[in-house]
Amino acid sequence: MRWTTRFLIWVSVTGLLVCASVFGSGLLHRHYRVVNERIAETVAKQTQTAQQVPPAAAQPPVIPVEISIPRLHREAPVVPVGLDASGRMATVPNAGVIAWYEGGAVPGGPGNAILAGHRDWAGELGVFWQLESLRKGDVVLVRFSDGHVLSLTVASDAVYNANFVPASAMNVRGASRTTLITCVGDFIRSAGGYQSRVVVTLRATGHGLSLADHTVPHSAVMDA
Repeated sequence: MRWTTRFLIWVSVTGLLVCASVFGSGLLHRHYRVVNERIAETVAKQTQTAQQVPPAAAQPPVIPVEISIPRLHREAPVVPVGLDASGRMATVPNAGVIAWYEGGAVPGGPGNAILAGHRDWAGELGVFWQLESLRKGDVVLVRFSDGHVLSLTVASDAVYNANFVPASAMNVRGASRTTLITCVGDFIRSAGGYQSRVVVTLRATGHGLSLADHTVPHSAVMDA
């Protein structure tokens, strides 16, 4: 009798434990299902919100747009150029416009910013007429597309035979500097025009923008 009673009690307790285990497992499964559903809803909402936010517009590069040379009493627009079909720095067919090689540095930035202009063109005096009269310490101002103005000073000036312009004048790498270049000397039409080049090197303090890491071919020294 005692054994039977104990057996019945053991069966009852075991049954309750089994029921509790099954019931608890069901609750746990339901809990995790609810949690997973909420996580999925949150991720979906975040994804939808991210898709609705428009990407930030790319900012245009800051480039030189105007040059002023107080000593020469001249101001002129600056336009970007690349290389022409022959691999030379392209020129602008206008006496009143300066070309800036966009594959190099910007004035004041790391490397060499190259600005080329005509001494004269089609019977009109160019912006760089008498560029050779600049002297060390003279000021040149460059205005950029964002409105700020950079002040540069002449560090050196030299005149070279058109066939022997130093490679450093057209190398866009190296220390921060701005190079102004134009034609000068005897004009011999049969020999391609002016026979010499004026090279003026400018220096500026402060920080500039990055530059493309390459060199303009030496043949890029412009013709008048």
